Amino acid sequence: DMSETCHRCSRPLFSDPLLLLRASPPELEAYRLCLDARPTSRQLFWVFGGLYGLHLLGWLRRGFSPSQFLFVRMASLPRAAADVPAIQKELATFLGLSPPPADSAQSGVCLSATMITSKQVIVRAHNASVRDVKSAFRASPTARNLSAFFARHEALRTAIFERERVRVY
Repeated sequence: DMSETCHRCSRPLFSDPLLLLRASPPELEAYRLCLDARPTSRQLFWVFGGLYGLHLLGWLRRGFSPSQFLFVRMASLPRAAADVPAIQKELATFLGLSPPPADSAQSGVCLSATMITSKQVIVRAHNASVRDVKSAFRASPTARNLSAFFARHEALRTAIFERERVRVY
């Protein structure tokens, strides 16, 4: 499981990802490579992919400047055509381009997914509704461990964004 894999890679970094802020480049790379080791990473792809602070530290240690990054929060993605010009302007400014004309936001633009599923759909593998599967998972020790793990990594991401002054939209 995820806890065993991360403990195997580094018990101290699993417990306190903020230690990565002071890790040497070889320590950081060894931890990242351990988490990304095949075939384990296939099982933990969505977990590993969500460790934004860890990935950002790797890019910064490779010489990229914080000014080369723009993180766009899921909540900032357009949900309606009227929301499109603001993000177009932000992206254009970040890239050093002129913003598109105000009338360029067409009704056919790609809008953010709602990330909402039909709660009553039956999940065959569990013979239960999506709502029931989610409810059972949220009450499980695995969910609590995963939530705590991501909370620790969210603290790392927040610290890096503040320290490095990374742009966030």
